[in-house]
Amino acid sequence: MRIYKSKLAWLTILGLLLSIVSFSQTKPKKSSSGAKTITGMGCVGPGVEERCILVTDAKTHVLYNLYFKGKRPLLGSTIQFTGKKHDGPTICMQGQPVDVTKWTKIDNSCSTQ
Repeated sequence: MRIYKSKLAWLTILGLLLSIVSFSQTKPKKSSSGAKTITGMGCVGPGVEERCILVTDAKTHVLYNLYFKGKRPLLGSTIQFTGKKHDGPTICMQGQPVDVTKWTKIDNSCSTQ
């Protein structure tokens, strides 16, 4: 009986070690840095939800839900932006979510579009 318990203990330890080794060798998910770059230009407008900023691209007519770090453009201005697809849920529920990495104000009026 003592040998049986000893073998069982060793098999348990071996199983745990194999589990740890196999878990540590799994590939991590790709970071968003490998994500496709998204660019667009259009009029900055409000979303239905508070603090949501939307831009409809002037060429493709795709609606984007933009997330900015730091300074945000004024509503009603025209901007050109570059960013990456937003990873995770959003509260805006409109447009394709994009984490903006760079943006430039083109002008202050959207009336020409």
